[in-house]
Amino acid sequence: MDSEPVQRRRGDNPEQSRRNATYKYYLPQANGIKLQVCRNTFCAVFGVTRSRKSKKKISNGMLCLDDERGNHDVRPRTLPLNIHLEILEHIRSYDTEESHYTRNEGEPLRQYLPQDLNVSKMFQNFNAVMGRDANNLEWAYRVTFRETGFKFGLPRSDTCDECDRLHIRIQAELNEQALEDLWIQSVEHHLFAESGYTALAQDTNISKEIPNYVVVCVDLQGVLLSPILTNSAYYYQRKFFTYNFGITSPATDTSTMCIWTQCEGQRGSCEIASCFYQYVLQNYQILPNGGQRTLVVWSDRCAGQNNNFLMLCMYKYLIHLRYFS
Repeated sequence: MDSEPVQRRRGDNPEQSRRNATYKYYLPQANGIKLQVCRNTFCAVFGVTRSRKSKKKISNGMLCLDDERGNHDVRPRTLPLNIHLEILEHIRSYDTEESHYTRNEGEPLRQYLPQDLNVSKMFQNFNAVMGRDANNLEWAYRVTFRETGFKFGLPRSDTCDECDRLHIRIQAELNEQALEDLWIQSVEHHLFAESGYTALAQDTNISKEIPNYVVVCVDLQGVLLSPILTNSAYYYQRKFFTYNFGITSPATDTSTMCIWTQCEGQRGSCEIASCFYQYVLQNYQILPNGGQRTLVVWSDRCAGQNNNFLMLCMYKYLIHLRYFS
């Protein structure tokens, strides 16, 4: 950017103009010749604003302007380091529970705080511990809490008996050799569980390539209670039960929900078999002579619902009806 004396002053009163210079904007080219551009293009290329301060710096030969935003002491919400450390120490003083079963790749074990806590209650306790009125620091407490990655409640994932048994023993074991053996057992158990997910992924890929290779995942949701009220007297009253049995096809990414109430049935193997039987009748046709269709069902090991003789009889009956081979 070049600065030149004003050649011509426009307006009704040119002598009253406050314009001190005329600015011309250029961009360097590979051949060394400067290309004149407009002001908006120049500002967009170099990422500068149209302020007088930027013009003054560029006219003095400073083409690389540093971002000075935040490098000053006029912000009233700047958090001192000692206060930040005090807040962090207070947050970490609470007892947490590890999520030892659900582990995402590359993500450390997440810590869970008691479900009856929240950030507001923790901040009130922070004020009481510090012995001062720090209401103006609630924003800083919330920001610091987000940095910790803590969550409230318990992880929403099922754990098997073996997971819980190993987790409790690891927490209570004091002998180093025994503790190492328990960790090895825990890792082997998790690897065994992950091998199941790998097999499910393989079945899903096959079902996407072969239409007659049917893969479904089934599970019964937890009992849905209604109505949901906050009144204390309601807590001790009987609720109305609603059941939901989900059937998902990973290949098509579609799900079917079978819902019934306690007036229509319970949640035993008869109800589960009826739901799956109706699902097959509504989504598949009877095979022609010589037709082949394979059914793969993924479910948990709940003997009262999915893993029982009645379900095996129902699968055999579907083969007898020629829905599957």
